[in-house]
Amino acid sequence: MSGGPGAPPLLVAQFSDLHLRAPGLTANRIVETNMLAARAFAAFAALAPAPDALVITGDLADRGEAEAYRLLAGLIERHVRVPVILIPGNHDDRAAMRATLGDRLAADDEAGVNRPAEHLPVRLLPLDSTIGGESHGRLGDGQLRFLRDRLAADPRPAAILLHHPPIATGIAHMDAIGLENAAALEAAIAPHAARVAGLWCGHVHRMIHGRLAGAPVVIAPSVAHQVRFDLTPDGPSALVLEPPAFVMHRWDGASFTSQMVFVDSYPGPFPFLS
Repeated sequence: MSGGPGAPPLLVAQFSDLHLRAPGLTANRIVETNMLAARAFAAFAALAPAPDALVITGDLADRGEAEAYRLLAGLIERHVRVPVILIPGNHDDRAAMRATLGDRLAADDEAGVNRPAEHLPVRLLPLDSTIGGESHGRLGDGQLRFLRDRLAADPRPAAILLHHPPIATGIAHMDAIGLENAAALEAAIAPHAARVAGLWCGHVHRMIHGRLAGAPVVIAPSVAHQVRFDLTPDGPSALVLEPPAFVMHRWDGASFTSQMVFVDSYPGPFPFLS
C-alpha cells in the first residue's frame, strides 16, 4: 500500500447495494441478489494484487432481514482477509445490523454504525446518512461533527464514505431521494477540501462521477442489479439486469484513480494484433 514514493499503491475495493434477502428469496421478485453477492465476493477473493480494504456503501440487505446479515457475515468470513467497512443504506435495519454484524461495527453511536479505518495511508471515514423508514438521506449533527473533527485532527488524506450521493445525477427519481442536506456536507469538508481524496457513495446503482467542494465524488454501481439509465425529467423508477460491477480505487500516494470492474468473466483476453 502506498505510504510514499516507491511504496506499492493502496487498493480499496468498493461494493455497493447488495440487497441481500433471507435464503430462497429474491429482490424485486426478479433479482437473485444472494447468488450475485456470492459471485462478487468470490471475484474479490480472486483479485491480484489483493486489495488492502473492502468498503460496502449501503443497502447490504433489501429488507433488513437478520438472515440477510447473517449471509453477509458468512460471505465476509469466507472470502475477505482485509479490513471491511460496512455502511448502512436506506434499505438496511440498524438494529439488525448491530445484532448480526456487531463485531464489525463501531460501538460509538456518534459515528453511526461504522468503524473508521485510520491505519491506512488514506483514512476511510464512514458516515451514516440513513433516516429510519425513509428512502432519502440526511447527515445528522453528530455525523457532521464527527467528520469535521476527524478532518481537522489529522492532515493525512481521507476518503469519505456514505450511502446517499451529495450530487445530482440527472436520474430524477433517484435525485429525489438523495442526500437532502448536501450543502451541510459541503460546508463541513470545504475547509479541509485539499485533504479529501474522495467521497464514495452508492444508492444510485450506476457508476457516476462528480465533484463536491472540489473533491471527487464516485457513485458505485451495484454488485446485483442496476438502475435504468434515463435522464428524462419524468423517467420511471426501474431496474435493469445490466452486468454486476464494483469499483477499485487505486491510491498512488497523491490521488485516487477509480475503475469499474465487472464481477463476471467475459471472453478474452486476446492479444492486440496488427
